[in-house]
Amino acid sequence: MEILRSVLVGSDSGTQSVSSADTIERLVERVNSSTLLEDRRDACRALKAMSKKFRLEVGAQGLNSMITVLQTDQTDSEIISYVLETLANIFYPEEFEEEVIPDKQRDDFTGVGEGFSEMFLKSEENLSLLLEFLEEFDFKIRRPAVAALNSLLTNCPREIQQQILHCHTGVSKLMDILGETREVLRNDSLILLFKLTKGNSNIQKIVAFENAFDKLMEIMEFEGWTDGGIVVEDCLRLMLNLLRNNPSNQTFFKEGSYISRLLPSLSDSAETTEYGWDAQKVSNMLHILQLIRTLVAPSNPAQITAACQLACKQSQVLDHLEDILLAVGIPADVLTEAINAIAELIRGNNDNQSQFLSVSAPSEPPRPVLVLLLMSMVNEKQPFSLRCSVLYCVQSYLYKNTMGQALIVESLLPKSEQTGDISSGQLLCAGLFSNDSVSNWLCAIALAQVISESQKLKEELLRVQLATQGGSGTVPLLVQCLQILQHNASLTTRLGLLQLMCVWVSSCPLAVSCLLKVEGAIAFFMAQICSNEHDETERLGHGLSAFLLGLCMIYNNNTVAGATQDELISLVEKRVGSDSFLDKIADIPKHESFNKALKSPQPRFSNISELIVDNTFCQLFRSLDRDVTSIISDRKSSAMLNGSMDASTQAALENYKVFIREQDAKIKEYIDANTLLHTEFRNLQARYEEISGTVQQLRDQNAILQAQAINAVTSSKPSNPDPVMEMNSSSTSLELDSLRKQIAHQEDYIQELEARLNADDEAEDALRRDSECQTEKDQKSTTAEMLRSQLENMRNLVLKKDEELLRIKNEMPLNSGTPADRFENMFLTTLEVEALKKHGGSDALQVELKEKEIERLRAAHQSEVGDLTKERNQLEDELFKTRHELDELKELNTSTSRQDTDSLERRLREVTAELDEFKERRDKSTVATSSQFELQNQVIVKLNDDLKESKTAVENLQSEQEDLLVMLSDQEEKMAKYKSKLRELNVAVSDDEDVDDEDDLT
Repeated sequence: MEILRSVLVGSDSGTQSVSSADTIERLVERVNSSTLLEDRRDACRALKAMSKKFRLEVGAQGLNSMITVLQTDQTDSEIISYVLETLANIFYPEEFEEEVIPDKQRDDFTGVGEGFSEMFLKSEENLSLLLEFLEEFDFKIRRPAVAALNSLLTNCPREIQQQILHCHTGVSKLMDILGETREVLRNDSLILLFKLTKGNSNIQKIVAFENAFDKLMEIMEFEGWTDGGIVVEDCLRLMLNLLRNNPSNQTFFKEGSYISRLLPSLSDSAETTEYGWDAQKVSNMLHILQLIRTLVAPSNPAQITAACQLACKQSQVLDHLEDILLAVGIPADVLTEAINAIAELIRGNNDNQSQFLSVSAPSEPPRPVLVLLLMSMVNEKQPFSLRCSVLYCVQSYLYKNTMGQALIVESLLPKSEQTGDISSGQLLCAGLFSNDSVSNWLCAIALAQVISESQKLKEELLRVQLATQGGSGTVPLLVQCLQILQHNASLTTRLGLLQLMCVWVSSCPLAVSCLLKVEGAIAFFMAQICSNEHDETERLGHGLSAFLLGLCMIYNNNTVAGATQDELISLVEKRVGSDSFLDKIADIPKHESFNKALKSPQPRFSNISELIVDNTFCQLFRSLDRDVTSIISDRKSSAMLNGSMDASTQAALENYKVFIREQDAKIKEYIDANTLLHTEFRNLQARYEEISGTVQQLRDQNAILQAQAINAVTSSKPSNPDPVMEMNSSSTSLELDSLRKQIAHQEDYIQELEARLNADDEAEDALRRDSECQTEKDQKSTTAEMLRSQLENMRNLVLKKDEELLRIKNEMPLNSGTPADRFENMFLTTLEVEALKKHGGSDALQVELKEKEIERLRAAHQSEVGDLTKERNQLEDELFKTRHELDELKELNTSTSRQDTDSLERRLREVTAELDEFKERRDKSTVATSSQFELQNQVIVKLNDDLKESKTAVENLQSEQEDLLVMLSDQEEKMAKYKSKLRELNVAVSDDEDVDDEDDLT
């Protein structure tokens, strides 16, 4: 009790650290050594009280003891709850407020919970033990168990995921907590499953097929969908984990009709209309929209995306999102995410695109929703993220939608009838020429999507004429874009217009001619290419100008005087240089924004400075980059072949030729050396295969010998005696005949074993011709000679016993002095005795004496036969035990052989894999040739080790065969003992049973 009092009361500040460590040590000692449950419980309670303040000391000294308590005291719920709470405190990933940390260790104190978590997870049994306590309904046990698992998942997520996958019922136990009626445990389980399913597709599939979606839907419905609290957000985050980048779960979600169950969450409630949107409702709504986007994301497989788009349309999810788009009072964040969700729902789906186009706002006159979105995009007052989402929605509407593209181009062409309402094409042109650089970039990218992958629309767009500011006339849209490009100082505007013009001139010679006819266009592009700017974004703009000029070279129809393909190439070579021109183009994919835009079709920009390149242009650049660079490179190569090189270039070329010749010579030397090593490796491999085949043959022979030995022991078991048959001399003779057959069978089997052992010796000589095996062969020969001598002695002993038995029977005297043969009158019947009595009184006395002698002999014979029967039963038991031991030996031998075979096959696969790896490395650069030689030497060493292991395996097989022979000799000795017992009973054993025993063997 003094220990507990010191823990609860505390000590002086000067000796606090020393007294706390000492107190914890004494408490842990009490947990380990106390025999009374109450003492251990009190000590665990004290450790729990100190686990927050002195976490490092409690964990370092008491972790193993607490694990032991969990294993031994599972029946006591109170002590288990104390231990689980202590473990939860020890594993806690953050620092407690009351935790005592020495000033010297404060910098190195981070990661204490993670360190204890790794120590706990070193044994998988510990996690299984912790999962078992989740099945307890007691709140004091289940709550700290969940808390401990949460901390473990935070500290070591990968290790926990792997160990839970190995535990077959681990996920099921966690899913059971999700159905808890106690909200605290249910909420903790949501957080636990969220951490568990993060980044592990296998666990995600298991959780999904454990009816996770049903349970989560029920919880959200009970909480009130978006009007619920943080619990709804946790449910949605868990569902996002299960669906993101998991096609299997996405298909399961769609086929389970869970999409239609999301409709109540998309409807606007009366509470929202009256009181507005609180922060939690906004967060819940954003997660629901992200859930819908996860199902129809462009990164998903096309088949799953199309199926989910169709399911969302059929379940009226698209209709509800369009209602949100036209509703009043929707927060900007929710509206932005709703527009992104609509964009991915209609992307590449013509039916959904047609439905989206048919939606109109309830205004006078009714305006299509597309026009309303474009008006928001060109409006400077709208949030930047909202304008980017509108661009994504417009691009998704135009993606693989030739009808929608044609309608926008048609709205820009001159018409006979003018309508008072503004069109989508007019909004794009207005934004393209506005003073807002963001509107310029967004509208330029949208127009590029309008004419993308359609040469006809590009040519139609050339017909669009725009009025100039001075009223001097009209100019084509492409020329107006070039003029803005020449006079606008905003980098964002220039980047957008350059991307639009690149898309426009690709695969459109008319657009190239129109552009090159503009006075000063080529000079402007050359000036942009030749300028040297240190800013990365400026260099990207120069690369776009170079790429645009390269497209003009590729799709040039040579109709513009002074701007044909050859003339443009010559101009580039003279003023810029081929290498410099190619370097400018190579700067485009090096920019960070290029790689970012290439990953996703959605524009993901956090501020205006990130408006650089778009996914549409990136895809175009990747498809035409090689063509643009090749047209310059081919011209440069042809010039070099025609001999137009200067002296310095010619000298450099000669130096390269000499260097290449030297490298060729070195490569030839390396190839020759490699060929020799390869040949040696082949020989070693062939030898290894030969040894493996020999070893397998020896194993087969060993298995045959074992089977024959078992059959011999089984066949040598004598038949069970009949308890009701007469115990006479004829039955004893039959048993002796059986024993003779068994002896002959054993003799033939020993001869066969000798022959097979000789064959094994020959195989071993062929396998181990470099090793010393003569000693083992002599031992086998000695063993065989020993078996022959034992058999010969047994045979002589049987013959002697037969002679002795016959002599005893012949010389057995009768009590009468009559010299009559006792074999004639020994077994007289009662009738014969009566007949003899009639012949005279002298004969009566003789008959009486014979009857007494017969009775005496019969009683003695019956007692001897009984003893023999008991002895035979004992021998049968010994034979049965011996056969059981042989069966066990066979199983052990078979398992050992299989393990050896698997080991050799695994080693062979490893050697084959190393050989393939060596072949691949051989074709690489000559610099790594020296390392290949070292690899070959290592392979040779490994093969030598394999040869030694094979020899060892052969020696093991030989020892096993010798053990079998020893057991067979033991069986022969037992059989000899059994026969000797029979001979002691004066039963003859002859050699006539050899033929019968051979028949039994067949």
